[in-house]
Amino acid sequence: MDKRLKFAGGEIELSSDEINLMPESNHGAIEGINKGLTATGQDMIASGVFAVITAGSDAIIQEGFVVLNGETLKVDAQEVAETEGSDLYEFQKVTTYPSTGERNFRDNTTHLVYEKNRAIAVNVASITTLSIVGDTLIDILKELIRIQSDWNQTNVNEPDYIKNKPTSVSSVMIGECHFGDIGAGSGAISFSGDLLTATKISGGNYSTVTVTFPDVGTSNYTISANFINLGGNTDMKGWIIEQQTSTTISITTSEESGNTQDLTLRIQVLK
Repeated sequence: MDKRLKFAGGEIELSSDEINLMPESNHGAIEGINKGLTATGQDMIASGVFAVITAGSDAIIQEGFVVLNGETLKVDAQEVAETEGSDLYEFQKVTTYPSTGERNFRDNTTHLVYEKNRAIAVNVASITTLSIVGDTLIDILKELIRIQSDWNQTNVNEPDYIKNKPTSVSSVMIGECHFGDIGAGSGAISFSGDLLTATKISGGNYSTVTVTFPDVGTSNYTISANFINLGGNTDMKGWIIEQQTSTTISITTSEESGNTQDLTLRIQVLK
């Protein structure tokens, strides 16, 4: 970050263009904010600085901002020569004192009061500071807020506490029906358990089974459905739930080809 330096002795004149230079006294506050964002004060890419690295060619870097040792530094657009025979590049701080900042003081001294700080990319054999493809501010914030929920956490003030956990899961209905061959047969089919009725509709390479059962009081429940092979072909593509109410479930399945299956469908309602 650029600075306007202060010296003892009293400056004779002050140029209006110096208003854009941040006073040195503000740098501590900015550094504190940066270290707070990164938790450990680690270096980071704050914005921009998109880099294109090609072996044997200059690295091309767009302008942006980085944070090195808590200090925000401007990165000017630049091309960096590969001098170390590696594809590793890092940012390093460079400080200059432009001659336009030369000022005369009342004690007859002269000082360069403009301090220009930039981060430049350098080709290196190994990374010691911040890589030009290093962590961005977004990467670091994601790391800071990454929380793994703990089912056993009982302290409601801890970030890994899980609210509104179900205290128990119970089975409220379980039954079976003879699904038979996919894509064949329609009408009532045999059933057992808690089921009240079971019907099947087939067409082409699919079949839909609809079962009814005593009212469970809600349609917001979990369905466990298993197809059990009774000895026929296992040619089955999968199944989907077509209907789910407090008294009815419809499940459709299909097959890849016209093989003959012999399946039993076991359904369980959990809530």
